[in-house]
Amino acid sequence: SCLRYSSILGAQTMPQLLKTLNTSASVQESAFPSSWQRNPKLSLTSSETEALFGELESVADLLKHLVGKTLKELKDTPLNAGTLGVVLNLFTTAMRDLISLKTLCRAKESMSPQSSVAATFRCHLASIERGLEALASQLYSVEDVVKALKALPEMDYRALSTFALNASERSKTSPLRQRIAPTISSLHRHTMSAMRLSVYNNRKETVTVSYSQAVQILKSSTDAALRKSTFQAFNAWCAARSTQLADILNLTLATNLDRLDLEQPVDTLFTRALGKERISRNTYEALFAGLDAALPKIQEVLKERAKLRGEKQLHASMLLATQADPQITEETSVKKLLAFQTYRDAVSSLVEAYKPFDPMFGNFLTTLEAEHWIDAEHHSGKIGGTWCENFPASGSVVGNTLAQHEQSGRVVVFANFSQGAAGALQLSHPLAVGYLFHVVSAKTNAFRLPYSVLEMAGELGNTFLLRHLQKQVNDPSALSWLFTRQITSRLLLLPMRHQLMREFIAKRYQGELVPEEINTLTRTVWQHWLGDAVESVDQYHWAMKPHFFRIDRLFYDWQYTFGFLLSGIIVSALEALPEEKRTQKLRDIFLDSTALSFESLFAKHLGEAIDTVAFWKKAVDIALAPIPLKKRD
Repeated sequence: SCLRYSSILGAQTMPQLLKTLNTSASVQESAFPSSWQRNPKLSLTSSETEALFGELESVADLLKHLVGKTLKELKDTPLNAGTLGVVLNLFTTAMRDLISLKTLCRAKESMSPQSSVAATFRCHLASIERGLEALASQLYSVEDVVKALKALPEMDYRALSTFALNASERSKTSPLRQRIAPTISSLHRHTMSAMRLSVYNNRKETVTVSYSQAVQILKSSTDAALRKSTFQAFNAWCAARSTQLADILNLTLATNLDRLDLEQPVDTLFTRALGKERISRNTYEALFAGLDAALPKIQEVLKERAKLRGEKQLHASMLLATQADPQITEETSVKKLLAFQTYRDAVSSLVEAYKPFDPMFGNFLTTLEAEHWIDAEHHSGKIGGTWCENFPASGSVVGNTLAQHEQSGRVVVFANFSQGAAGALQLSHPLAVGYLFHVVSAKTNAFRLPYSVLEMAGELGNTFLLRHLQKQVNDPSALSWLFTRQITSRLLLLPMRHQLMREFIAKRYQGELVPEEINTLTRTVWQHWLGDAVESVDQYHWAMKPHFFRIDRLFYDWQYTFGFLLSGIIVSALEALPEEKRTQKLRDIFLDSTALSFESLFAKHLGEAIDTVAFWKKAVDIALAPIPLKKRD
């Protein structure tokens, strides 16, 4: 396999490529245990990665032979059940290897445009994946094979069916799109990597920050002057490059629209996307109707945040601020509670938060830590954000032989952990998603789940933690900033971003977008969701967020809102049960979420009709209930 791709890589051989993939940057460990280690499988040695890659190629070659042989024999003899079983197992192994190697690539992504190694490696994986998809598609075209599969448990052929489904989706796009999509998906990151902003902090000191540093400042800095200066400098930088950024946005949208027949309405894409997320159009419409009905109440939360800062309006740069103002005096016990100075503080609180609902979460987390499957440190050049990925090829890989994989594999959690309550919430989200995979993996081959399912689990983790914090203080108003920040993020900012993307797609379908039109759409959607509660408009919000520049992620962000509101409903239902019944109910919901539609899931387990506006109004009321809003003068 090294020789096969050496010509593609030029002077850089596969071993050199793998060595580059596994090079780690400097680490800041002040918030982490002194014994912190990364799992060696997350920074694989060249030999280990080559073995896994070699296994994938061997499996692909063997499948090519077996599928060809089987299809040829079917002309004269019945389908051999034994051969089919071997084929299904090989497809499962191939899927595990692909997912694990993709996880490694993502872990090694960098903001640096010079760091293209992970993308190159991913292209090799994509080539193998397309070959496997073609083989799966051939099998699904044979009536005897389809009939035999229907007699088997669905998890036995889930990998095969996933490859076949992906082949079907790929067939709806042009060959040109398939070739250029990986390049287009990196253009925004490469453009923003050149950003250098001169900003000042509350001590009037001037500092220079990069794009990733600017994003982190706007997410978590407690320095109001630094936040505002960064916000203004960011918008000025984007304004000076608005045509270039608009070109990248237009190119990304056009590439995504390529899968749509121009004779079909653009809304067809959205209907397909909702189907993949396992919710009906009626449920989606009911969700947003419920939000619109409650919009004045939700916007009042923004005004409360301004009041907590002693201001009439909250400046746009403060929307994601983790505290009102470090100078505002608070109860000492609350300061200590929300400090989360170390990773250990955050994890310990999360374990306690889960205990009333599923005490086995603590065992899961202990295993992840003991085997070093959590990478929460800050690394130079590391892609920001938090996320959880499957790493199912966690069994041994020896030479070029086929590995014996663990049934459930492992999940990998990546996070740029930052101190404070907001950092703890950001960490709890991927850990909760990891627990979902842990619960369901023993009984299903759920390699990939819809974002709607992942966000339901992730937001549940956050809700468990928030409920736990509530119980630790005597005065709930001491938590006002934390709760109002969560509300405005999930019920205003994220729906706003989702609606803005839908507006972009609809306009791009009609023709090219110019910067003035993009900014006008941004201001209009911003005004609808945030009203007069915020000072200033972040009209280059679209340029800052990578979500707008993703390939094959056209309709995103609403899943966070969806999961956030569902988490309140689920936690309320669990709290109404005797404690000894909560764990099984939660796990039943998780298991069924891998197969059922959300309408069926909530009807079965909670007796709720989520396709009604009344349901979502109730969900919003539950979300707002913990917030001690005060009467305004």
